[in-house]
Amino acid sequence: MIGFDLKVNKQKVEQQLLNLINESVPASKLEVSGFEVLLTVIGAPVIVIKNKFITTRLPLSVSFTKNAALFTVQGHGQLSVDVLTQYDVNPNFILTTKSSIQDHTWIEKPVIDFGSLDITIEKLIDLVLKHYNDLIAASIDKSIKDALDLNGMVKNAIGQMRTKLKSFNFKGINLYVEPTELLLEPIDTDTQYFKARGSVRSEIACASQNPLTDNGCLLRWVESLLSDNISYVRFDVTENIISDLLCEFVNKQEYGGEHLVSDKCTVDFKPNSINVQLHLLKPITGDVLLTGKPRYNEHESKLYIDALDVQLKASNFIYKLTAPLVNKFLESNIKSNLPIDVDALIKSHLANYYKGTTSFDGMQISHSISSVNLTEMQFNNEGVSALLKVNDGELSIGI
Repeated sequence: MIGFDLKVNKQKVEQQLLNLINESVPASKLEVSGFEVLLTVIGAPVIVIKNKFITTRLPLSVSFTKNAALFTVQGHGQLSVDVLTQYDVNPNFILTTKSSIQDHTWIEKPVIDFGSLDITIEKLIDLVLKHYNDLIAASIDKSIKDALDLNGMVKNAIGQMRTKLKSFNFKGINLYVEPTELLLEPIDTDTQYFKARGSVRSEIACASQNPLTDNGCLLRWVESLLSDNISYVRFDVTENIISDLLCEFVNKQEYGGEHLVSDKCTVDFKPNSINVQLHLLKPITGDVLLTGKPRYNEHESKLYIDALDVQLKASNFIYKLTAPLVNKFLESNIKSNLPIDVDALIKSHLANYYKGTTSFDGMQISHSISSVNLTEMQFNNEGVSALLKVNDGELSIGI
């Protein structure tokens, strides 16, 4: 599980809603029970989200006129309208909302500029709000769906993540991630943001080819998340990749003031053994056969090669004279690098990825993990299969 904090900018949503309502509410007067009534939005709405309910408080001015043969009535006032929206998001991230005007309070009590009413102000305003209910409710529903389009956000985030991951390649090893479930706590509101805590359950693998299947990601609402932010990563390294890495290691070694040069390296794994064949060009020409039994100690996080044996077969008589020295050097040099501290090796390659920030489509995403540890390593005919543990993985998503 990788935990995340989701923050949606409250002011942006309120401004978006204001723009949409201004577009939707008619600028011309509406006839209600013989009155010509004009509602005008006079300020940004205030939105509060709590659990699966959204309360929107919208400030409006109202002016009304009634013309008759012998008299004219005209008045104005300001009121605050409360709209309640009940929302839900199903497991496929489809958002549904239903909004309706619940109540109103006067900011500035209505004033009759001249004339007299044959109905009460409250009755008139109730009739007005009933006429405007569908327009305002529809505007709020649309704004919420646009601002909290979780289905689109999740699909977009997963797509962008896959694109980003394509740039990660280490010696032919790629990183693959398939989110399977998103857990989300109820959304809450503070002065600046709509906030929610969540976590993502994912299958993660490092391999030369994608071993994962995209079965889709589902949403599950939870009252409270567990604090366990640990993910496991499958790590499969084929024999050909290990062969390339070993060749690199050999060609970095020095003997007698010059680099060893190997143009061919073949690694063959068996369930309980490893056979390595090297073809050396310098400092002598010959074939090296290395055998041993790989063993990973998960408590120490160290890789051992038990029963290590190195044999050099020189290509001619002159090289055979120096072969024992080179052979001894190779065996000594390999043993001096054993056991391999795997966690330290992982950290040296991945430390730069432990923290970072990226942005796309208006989203700012920061990630952090405390460490990555190898929990198990197995050897088979194809190479090495391992399991990595990602500790305290956290995301912060700001919109």
